[in-house]
Amino acid sequence: MFNIEFQLDGLDESVHEFDLGHISVETDGGVISSRNQQPDQSMMVFIAATDLLDGIVELLTGKRKAFEFVGCDSSFILNFSRNKNTKIDINYKKKKLCSVSDSEVFEAAYRASRELLEKYGPNLVGSGAAKGGLEMALDDARRELGCFLKGRN
Repeated sequence: MFNIEFQLDGLDESVHEFDLGHISVETDGGVISSRNQQPDQSMMVFIAATDLLDGIVELLTGKRKAFEFVGCDSSFILNFSRNKNTKIDINYKKKKLCSVSDSEVFEAAYRASRELLEKYGPNLVGSGAAKGGLEMALDDARRELGCFLKGRN
């Protein structure tokens, strides 16, 4: 099992494109999250979702050999790299969380990013840069690797 989820902190009626929130990664071994960490590891979730998706796409298309995800305005870090068995190893604090297939990591990152945008995008306050960046990353990801989406293009 492999799942990624973004959450926002302290929601009121309006959500700003630079609001802080968290990422959670669920594996068979448990859940790793930026929430409740010392020091605080909250991140600008809309920018973080774009960075994560772009980095995963570059890793899976061979433009990168490894990808270090650092949550925007945070010290939360996940490392993604291809192992010798052609799976993607995901590490947190130098400890291996899991190995997943290309389709598992892509679908989890794509789904988390899309759900964040669908849930908060319509009421997002700001210049539109973060929303536009995430929309573009989703479009690019679907164009590059949509075959991994199991018919949900």
